Amino acid sequence: MHFQLLNGGNDNSITTHGSMVIERWNSCCSYWRELSTRKCMNIDVCCGVKEGTNNHLILPALREPKLHIHLQSQSGDVIEIEQEGLLNLYDVSGVLWPAGYLLGLCLSNPVKCGTEEILNAVSNVTASALEVGAGTGFAAIALSKTLRLRGSGRTKIIATDIAKSSLDLAITNAYHNGVGDMISGYVSDFTDMSSLLKLKSEVFNLSSDNTHEQMLHGFDIIIGSSLQSLFDGTKNVKSQLWLSLDRLLSRSNPNALVILSHVKSGSERIQMPSSTSQQQKQQQQSGEAFPFELLRRISGDQFNMKTRDGGSSDFELVILRRSQSS
Repeated sequence: MHFQLLNGGNDNSITTHGSMVIERWNSCCSYWRELSTRKCMNIDVCCGVKEGTNNHLILPALREPKLHIHLQSQSGDVIEIEQEGLLNLYDVSGVLWPAGYLLGLCLSNPVKCGTEEILNAVSNVTASALEVGAGTGFAAIALSKTLRLRGSGRTKIIATDIAKSSLDLAITNAYHNGVGDMISGYVSDFTDMSSLLKLKSEVFNLSSDNTHEQMLHGFDIIIGSSLQSLFDGTKNVKSQLWLSLDRLLSRSNPNALVILSHVKSGSERIQMPSSTSQQQKQQQQSGEAFPFELLRRISGDQFNMKTRDGGSSDFELVILRRSQSS
């Protein structure tokens, strides 16, 4: 779908020319443009961020106080996201980023995401789901709507962030979108193990010094996007990402899943640790085998998230679960 301008023209070049998408957004849709001077015939349609348009190219819209995101799901919901970029220009957690947008699209439409394990996960939540680095709360809101559609409306989604201001924003957005009863906010630092222990103790009502209980309990779904400090050095089996996920993901639910969204190229890509067959055998014998397996990488191309020059998407989803090998 393209911008519908007052002159009635459609310019197909915007499908590959990101600068024109941004220019037309600024002239038609931006908060800074007076309503009476906007050129878009149907602001509700062409000024939303929606699969099938190229409006995702305006993300992150740092100065926009509000975004309308159209979900391509059974519910057909429009999620209204308030942002803090206008108030805090240097607070990157207060705006929606492309990786977070991709994560939300997948969670709102697991069928389109194309991975059976995601459908199984959202259909078999036994305890709680967790978002790491909630930001605006978009992904948690999208997940909550999917869980509600699939009869899991009583599931608690724990939205976490190191910044309380981000949690306040995420919870506000959750209530504005009718799912505030499903989402709770916790301040937590996922690079600090004691912070993770405290989080689990409070969520699952555990004793923080009971290691056995701590190991047994965990979340059925863990989601997160653009978590640079957590996604660094993932080729190392002892990187913070793997240590944190091992502490947090359920060990009792075989459908428990991790869904992460990040850039898909270069040194920042989420990499799986590699080892020789001999090393793997030694690890298994010592009980230190790597606990996760990669199910699939899903490119943003699955949701038409082309780059500004029309190339393949810069972003991907990484789907993980606990290793089920013997």
